[in-house]
Amino acid sequence: KDFFRLTSVPLPEEVRPRPVLLRAFARLERLWEGHRESVIAKATKPTEIETSDAENPISAFNKEQADTSINYEYLCSQTKAIRQDLRIQRINDVFTVEVYETHARWALQCHDMNEYAGCQTRLAELYRSGLQSRSIGEFTAYNLLYLTTLTLNKRSNQGGSSVLKLLREIALAGRAQDLKDSKGRVGLSSASAKDPSVAHALRVRAAVVNENHFQFFKLLRETPHLGDLILLPIVDTFRALAIAKIVKGYKPSVPRSLVARQVGLEDQSEECEEFLRRLGVPVDADGNIQTRNVTVDISRAHAGASLL
Repeated sequence: KDFFRLTSVPLPEEVRPRPVLLRAFARLERLWEGHRESVIAKATKPTEIETSDAENPISAFNKEQADTSINYEYLCSQTKAIRQDLRIQRINDVFTVEVYETHARWALQCHDMNEYAGCQTRLAELYRSGLQSRSIGEFTAYNLLYLTTLTLNKRSNQGGSSVLKLLREIALAGRAQDLKDSKGRVGLSSASAKDPSVAHALRVRAAVVNENHFQFFKLLRETPHLGDLILLPIVDTFRALAIAKIVKGYKPSVPRSLVARQVGLEDQSEECEEFLRRLGVPVDADGNIQTRNVTVDISRAHAGASLL
């Protein structure tokens, strides 16, 4: 069953009961396990439109319809339909949590941050309602990392108040056996608040807030689970900010190897050379960055649009 947004009250026969949803979700999990690599590769590969297809939309549509292989769009639509049936029937149990956690992981691996954010918001509600999961610590860390990335986005008004609320919840849970709100609902447990993933996310946030670039890239390499995929959108921006500071602080030049080590790049690598070139940072024949009269163009940190 594909997902479609409801515009009216659904008919009872169109809503699948929990046992059917269990089988449908198990089928999707098998498809993911069997096609995981190809699904991720298709989802994260830049779209290439052939000239003939660009000129002939019908040809492009026919090619898309002829592709019967499993892809992320299919899995996402099917999972959203399961989520919808669960919400219609107000089924809020451990199976519901499993569906949202699994979909969030699939979305992260396929770089679908919008779908991940939707799953994360719903999971926070489910956790606060008292539903327990072995992955609460993991997803609390994801949430903190995600909100931290939003604080670097000047076009976003999200992140600030939400991250403070989450930090308070983590701090309180760390000092109590259970965190309960005024209505007595169980929230983040003490064990989850002390999860290594949460501790790591707290250190990442401190590195971002304090603009400790060296610590940030060290922690990035050590990120547990799928947290590095959440940080991916801010890596280039944070890297460019670090290089701008180094260029401003070192005169008249600075070894490229030092800069690369500070910002998590491999010296003399194609990625390092291309990134410096994109920022307008000159490198001489001896491998030194000339810092006089150089302005780092942070807006070009991303190959596409910048976060700033």
